[in-house]
Amino acid sequence: MKTCILISLLFYTASAFKYNVHLEVSKAWDIMASFPREKCILQTGVDRNAANVALLNMDLPEDYPFKCFSKCIFVELGFYNPATDTFNSDRILKGLVGIPSGLVEECSEKHKGVRDQCERVFSVITCGIAKIQSLPPL
Repeated sequence: MKTCILISLLFYTASAFKYNVHLEVSKAWDIMASFPREKCILQTGVDRNAANVALLNMDLPEDYPFKCFSKCIFVELGFYNPATDTFNSDRILKGLVGIPSGLVEECSEKHKGVRDQCERVFSVITCGIAKIQSLPPL
């Protein structure tokens, strides 16, 4: 029994990224993502519950459908262009609360070698969140 609990705990911690971002920021991001959310849930087959609570809880699943869901949200909001594999930093800075100048470029450059677009977008997102979680409140 103890082994099962330990394995379950290890699986959970290895299957999601948990961040500590200011509540105002996560609420604003959740509202922004609400517009294309349903379309991206249907398009990617992501777990509906995970997609609905991930930003508010800042608990981002690491499974592939969620990574593609994240890409879909970024594409629909005009933050990412899959045809050119580029991020629209101006649009991200205007559309997302709490993103400092230069962050998009820094994280995009860090993960430019990632070929899979779902993986790349998710990596850039998690890179950015990891960096802003230590910033002072808005």
